[in-house]
Amino acid sequence: MKLFTNARFHSMDAPDDSYFALLECNGFIEELYRRPEDIPGAADAEIIDLDGAWVYPGFTDTHTHAFDGGLYSLCLDLGRCSSLREVLEALAEIRPLGGLAFAWNLDIHRITEGRFPDIEELDRVLPDIPLIVKRVDGHSCIVNSAALKAIPWRSGRAPDSFPLTREVSREASAWFQSMVDEEGILSAYDSAGKTAIKAGLTRVHTMVGDGGRDPRHFELLRDNLDRFGVDFVPYPQISDVRKALELGSPRVGGCLLSDGSIGSHTAALNSPYADRPDSSGELYQDDGHWYRFIRDAHRAGLQACVHAIGEAAVEQIAGVLKRVYTEDPKALRHQIIHCEMVSNRSLELLQGLPAAAPVQPAFDALWGGPGGLYEKHLGRERLDRCNRYASLSRAGVLVTGGSDWYITPLDPLGGIRAAVKLSNTAERLSIFDALRLYTVNAAKLIGMEARQGYLRKGYECDLSIVSGPAEIEESRIIGVVNKGKLLFLSERA
Repeated sequence: MKLFTNARFHSMDAPDDSYFALLECNGFIEELYRRPEDIPGAADAEIIDLDGAWVYPGFTDTHTHAFDGGLYSLCLDLGRCSSLREVLEALAEIRPLGGLAFAWNLDIHRITEGRFPDIEELDRVLPDIPLIVKRVDGHSCIVNSAALKAIPWRSGRAPDSFPLTREVSREASAWFQSMVDEEGILSAYDSAGKTAIKAGLTRVHTMVGDGGRDPRHFELLRDNLDRFGVDFVPYPQISDVRKALELGSPRVGGCLLSDGSIGSHTAALNSPYADRPDSSGELYQDDGHWYRFIRDAHRAGLQACVHAIGEAAVEQIAGVLKRVYTEDPKALRHQIIHCEMVSNRSLELLQGLPAAAPVQPAFDALWGGPGGLYEKHLGRERLDRCNRYASLSRAGVLVTGGSDWYITPLDPLGGIRAAVKLSNTAERLSIFDALRLYTVNAAKLIGMEARQGYLRKGYECDLSIVSGPAEIEESRIIGVVNKGKLLFLSERA
């Protein structure tokens, strides 16, 4: 047994409901104590003094690409580059991994030239080793000539239009990742797990699969879940419902793309982009495709998960969900992942449905607000359609918090603060509701709210320990407990 004491333990039952101490036994919460004098004097437990810390139910990130994030943490991060010269200098020093070169997090909006390096530039610095350079949003990339020759393109010939987007970009990324062996895959998850724990997370939802029929290393991860200090919740990121059932998964899908991203001008809008009047993005599939997928998952009792960012894409998936739930009112929490641009029409369609929206508050912190990327691409008049967390919650949608890591960092504290400070002031959440995104709501998303998400007697002892109130910028993660196991604890000061 462990007695965690001298802290403010937030139960999440009410905004001001807290305890002074918590007793853990065999991975579960044995008892909670309001005051020091309530603690039994003869408690036979290891005493852990938390020195006035603030403690919350273990934080959960409900949408990541943890393999990609773990893999890329071992590769070249271009996020600090501000010119093509800096990009090429960094690539010239890249350390290949298994005979391949991975670079990621390139933000062309921070690059003076405002573009990807071209193939000729890449070939000058890395002529012989296959190289991929991924944009910050993961929806476009560029490869060198060695990669163009090595990838067995489904069309039978290498693409000649760059940067690569949509299916061709995913095909290139999939080939690079398919070349990583089992040891490399598990090493990537080891790295991802360590990053998650350092960020204060006890649980991480992660997408595994090619978005089609190949679940890739889903079984390898599933069979090694006890290896990691953090709890991974794997999603078979495939559209094959029968295969998901064979894998024993309670859900199917993930980032199955109904559209692309705002930054790559591939998110599906209802009217043209402000800075590209010839394009409104594009819906990647018709309504019938998504109806068949979600209907089949619904009938099989599986939670269906689909990526939608632009308002047209969110409307499309919301309309399909309305139809499926109306035909068979089964309380499965199908997910509209990202749910970034939400029209009033989407809110009407989603009203009262048991749907969920795993959102990424960091998107707004990074790209929202006056002068941000969203305003540049969408125009000021459409900013009020972005990140409508309060409106979604009022409509009955279960809103949960995630990072989309590797796209943005694993950082639940940053997500909580961003949800409280959304640039769309009408959609800001209270501190308590922002905390719920990563605790109570995350547990409800996977039907575990009777065991997780709260600090209650009999619940799993998962704790995220913070130096001060989570919403305060100066506060930082100082400890994590997962099922009673203290993973780390540093000094509060």
